[in-house]
Parts: sequence; C-alpha cells; structure tokens
Amino acid sequence: MKIKLQNSKREPLEDTVRILVREHSTRKLVAEHVIEGPKTLEIEGLVPTKLYHVRAFPSRHRPIASFARDSSKLTLHAPVRPEKVRRIHIYRLGELEGMIANISELEREQVAGAMNIWAKMEATIVGGRSVAELVKKITRINQDRIWFEPNVDLLAAVSDSTTGADFRRASATLHALPGYRLLESFKTEELYGNLQLTFLESKDRPGDILVDADIDEASGVMHLFQVLRNTLTKGETHPYDIHEILEFHQELDTGYQLIV
Repeated sequence: MKIKLQNSKREPLEDTVRILVREHSTRKLVAEHVIEGPKTLEIEGLVPTKLYHVRAFPSRHRPIASFARDSSKLTLHAPVRPEKVRRIHIYRLGELEGMIANISELEREQVAGAMNIWAKMEATIVGGRSVAELVKKITRINQDRIWFEPNVDLLAAVSDSTTGADFRRASATLHALPGYRLLESFKTEELYGNLQLTFLESKDRPGDILVDADIDEASGVMHLFQVLRNTLTKGETHPYDIHEILEFHQELDTGYQLIV
C-alpha cells in the first residue's frame, strides 16, 4: 500500500503526520508511522484480501481517513486546521477593496469570509454578468456572511434559471433580519460550497432591498476531505474551511493564502 498526502491545492503536504493502519474487521493495528514533510509512505506485509482503515493525523491540518487494500495507491487530502492558522496572506483584493472601507478594522476571519463569498460571486454568472458585478454596496460583514445592496437587475437574473448559474429556491429560515421581510432565497447547485443569496425588503422603505449572501459548508469538510467526524465541532461555519472547500472542489482563487 502506498499513501500520499496532499493539501487542498493538491500539493505535497508540508506537515508532521502520524499514520495508523488497522484491519477494518478486527480493528487490529497493523502499522504506525510518523512522517515529516512531503513523503510517500509505503506499507508492506498486508494481506491482499483484507480491507484496511487508514487514518492520518497531521499537526497543522485536519485528521483524515480512508479505506484501502494492500495494492492501493491512496492519496489523502488534508484541509488546514483553522486554529493552527497564524495569519492570512492577502495577495489580491480586486474590486472588493473598494467595497470594504474599514478592512483594517476587521478580524482576519471576517476578511477571509468576505473574500470567500466575493470569489464565489465573481465566479457565478447570471444574465451575462457575475453576481459580484451586480453588487452596489456591502453594508455589513460577518465571518460567515455579508449583506449588500444589489443592482436592481440581480433578483430577476437569479430568478431566471436560463441566465447562467443554476440556482434553485432555498429555505431562508436562518436568514431573518430585524426590520426586513423575506422576498426569496436561492442557492447554487454544487455539492459543496453553495452560494446562497437571500433577498430581503425593508418593512419601512418598500423597494429598499438587501441581500444576505453566504456559502453553505454542507458538511463539505467532512465528506469532501474525509475528515474524521469526531474531530469536528458544531457551530458557526469557519471561513478557513470554506476557503479549503472552494480551493479543492471548485478550484477558485480566493485571493488569500492560509499560513500555518
């Protein structure tokens, strides 16, 4: 069995990794290794007819696992562990720079969240234009969502499934905003990293529309990367996980790099 470890960019994983291999049926430990840096681990002496459970525990990336047999050439992809991120390196803000006047005052998780959503909106085309092109003004940023004032054409473009991106109507249960009533909510169809746009109208100022935009993690980190379930915590979606999903599954350039 050959085991290769990569990051979300499909590059060799630069980390210290403990690897455990067990027989799936008996849970017997048959191999244990610690590797440093980008190496391919070869494990010999396994039984060809048996199924094995391979688990990898990197120091700065999330633990991952898969099943394999003796003859397998296994490649595991490990997303960054959010708490191990020391800083983010921003190399491209683009049009977003003019949308966020107080970017220096934001927490790095807020900046990462906004850049994730903006990259996804740039890549999502409706009516011949990207969703990002139909943003007039960003009014608020959280680490898992942004609110913005849209161009008047955005709701019609998203509603029309023939104009580009494949949106479907979605539940807006978690998108209520005081002082606003729900108009409609739409989500793109990807398996992981869906863009959701929820249109809200001011109760006091009819015609005053605000859009709540977020990216649905949808258990993507666990399923896409085969992250060990018991190492995940419940709570707010972390923007660094979204970064890894967009980079790995959709090959989107978010404009920043996670430094661990």
